[in-house]
Amino acid sequence: MGIFDWFKRKKKAEENEAQEVQARQPQEENIPSDSLEDVEKVSGGINDAAEMNAPSEENISPDEQKTPDEETVQAEAVSKEEASEGNEPEAAEPEAAEPEAAAPEVTEDGAIVIEEEAPEVFEADVILEAEPDPMLSDMDFTDFWHDTKESERRHISSAPDWRIIRDVEEELGYKLPASYIELMKNHNGGLVNRCWFPLSGDAKEFSDFVQITGFFGIGREAPYSLLGRFGSRFLLEGIKNHEEIQGIAISNVISPARGLIILDYSECRKDGEPRVCCVDYENGEVKPLAKSFEAFARGLKASCADY
Repeated sequence: MGIFDWFKRKKKAEENEAQEVQARQPQEENIPSDSLEDVEKVSGGINDAAEMNAPSEENISPDEQKTPDEETVQAEAVSKEEASEGNEPEAAEPEAAEPEAAAPEVTEDGAIVIEEEAPEVFEADVILEAEPDPMLSDMDFTDFWHDTKESERRHISSAPDWRIIRDVEEELGYKLPASYIELMKNHNGGLVNRCWFPLSGDAKEFSDFVQITGFFGIGREAPYSLLGRFGSRFLLEGIKNHEEIQGIAISNVISPARGLIILDYSECRKDGEPRVCCVDYENGEVKPLAKSFEAFARGLKASCADY
């Protein structure tokens, strides 16, 4: 038993004794003197027994001689230290220092150089800068188009902007020739007066020429436009073996046989320069006419006799 426990037991015994004394005080007047003497003897015997059972300092081991509150004091000190650490206010994060303004550049004569902000670049500006130089600007278009009410209603669309051109190319899967775009920006589709083109270099007879009706405009508004109701895809589906054709239909052929004028990409990439060919409706035969659309547009004549 440790000395700390012994002191606790002794203190408890004294408290019990005090309580017994307090309980007896109201009755002491009626208790005979002989009884009081007996109570004192009994209580004195209890105290003597407690003192006899109390361990002497000589019999306490070194471990038991350790201060009874040492462990408790250490535990309380640790808990107080932890509590004080938890209550410490968090250190505020240092505010980011604002970057110092760069010193202005000064010329040799002491003048401050003011840097101009780069202008904002828009997608349309990039497209316009990438457009090639005009290819048909020197071509005479007098009486080239055959403008009628039917042509305006079924063939002609408003001039295409770069958004319409891009959308049409993405849907068709091919990049349109620059010369074709240039022509359509000036007159977006329609019937033509110059409708004849030779099938070969030595064409002489009427059957040696193809006759076209006009050109499909870039867009989908007009029925006879590239993406219109009677546009490229609709007409190509009427050609025999049309799955083998790699190109875009741009005009109808009415002579010497029914067919189509197409931009043929079979010998170039989808963004390359296509040749112009004639495709027969009946047998699907493909006949090359010109190496480019520019050559085809320049070679069209108003009559077979003009060749």
